[in-house]
Amino acid sequence: MVLHRPHRCAPRSTTRDPRAYKLLLALLCGASHACTRAIPTAPHPTPVARAAASTGAPSRRATPPAPSPTNSSHDAAAQLRAAIQRSAHYLVRATKDDGRFRYLINLNPTAAVPRDYNVLRHAGAVYALTQVQARWPNSATLAAITRATRYLLQHYSATLPQRPAALAIWSQPIVMGRREAKLGGAGLALLALVRLSPLAPTLSRRIDRTGLATFIDYMQKPDGTFYSKFYTDARGRSAAWTSLYYPGEAAFGMSELYALDGPPSTAAPPPQASDATQQLNDSAIDGERTARKALLALAAQRRDKAEVQADHWALLATASILRQQRASAAERTRLIEHCTQICRHILTRADANLPAASPFHGSLPPVGHITPTATRLEGLLAALRVLPAHHRLRPAMLLAIHDGVVFLQRAQVKHGRYRGAMPRQLPSSDDPRSTEVRIDYVQHTLSAWIGYWDWLQQAGRGGSR
Repeated sequence: MVLHRPHRCAPRSTTRDPRAYKLLLALLCGASHACTRAIPTAPHPTPVARAAASTGAPSRRATPPAPSPTNSSHDAAAQLRAAIQRSAHYLVRATKDDGRFRYLINLNPTAAVPRDYNVLRHAGAVYALTQVQARWPNSATLAAITRATRYLLQHYSATLPQRPAALAIWSQPIVMGRREAKLGGAGLALLALVRLSPLAPTLSRRIDRTGLATFIDYMQKPDGTFYSKFYTDARGRSAAWTSLYYPGEAAFGMSELYALDGPPSTAAPPPQASDATQQLNDSAIDGERTARKALLALAAQRRDKAEVQADHWALLATASILRQQRASAAERTRLIEHCTQICRHILTRADANLPAASPFHGSLPPVGHITPTATRLEGLLAALRVLPAHHRLRPAMLLAIHDGVVFLQRAQVKHGRYRGAMPRQLPSSDDPRSTEVRIDYVQHTLSAWIGYWDWLQQAGRGGSR
């Protein structure tokens, strides 16, 4: 069979081996024009970045037309759900019998694949699968979640040596020794366990959730900022290295914990309480307060800065915090200002010059890359739940979200052994890693698509589940 070069899916550059390049495009797009048929692309309106960067008031022409209850809108919803199911099935298939993920593969069979493993991305993949399972229950998905969660807890979770109430997620399997634990690992593991609780209550134990929350609380400074890492040597809690995402991950997990378990109990334990019950009672951690304090600290750090970063976890955490309705009016105003600041950054960095016919149309910087687009969409979708209905950025946000979702659908592998995979970027001769597939590329895409699906359902614009 001769593989034809897709008309609009192929980047302009060519690889050193045209046959390998055509094979990769076939994996991504199927036969000839499959990519362009996957979902119709709307004509390119006033650029998102140009609309957001002018006076802050995007023109009405930048507003995507509201989907109407026609066959076309139902077809688009069906295609979105099919894309979600393909990538969910990819993660399920990538979950080995012992619960470890097939962490990294390459669509190019000649490429070398490093033997890396990152437990934070493991926890993030579990979180994405719980999002799928909560909306479309499936025994295979739940079995994969169960295996992956048990692997996470059995191989990477252990208490701090001098603080037994605090449960950490260690960077290396605990059989190799407890040396380094990251704040982000605890945040993502806590988030996964919170979302798992209604799906598998016996697997998501409150003692584990409280232990992770105790670790996060221990890592927070009085001003609301965090230490990024804990070392078992003399360094202890360390802020020598900082992560953009760890504070938001921790805040999101803590806020969601509060939504699940409520405020800390003030009741005294029974006289014959077990050690586990005593530990739960001794923990007076208010997850919402910890999370709100962290987000206000981020807002204070970034206030009046011309340049901020695309902190999607902070946007997700902000939507969660404001849903709890415990923030004061002044705190709410400041958190919404911070949310607006991040969203404006995302929108103004979008490439306004990509034509609608470009295979990269809809991608967010760096152009053509999958995960940066997906994470920014996660953040923008969370912000839609926070910003007022008539906020000046909403039209540009909706346009960026729509185009970004379509871009991600174009990039998904539709057929073959790796069906449902998401490559690092559209195939390019400039980057030998462009055909790499890592679990977090799939995880973030899934979370973005599910956020969009939820928005369509809530707006009455999608098909049935």
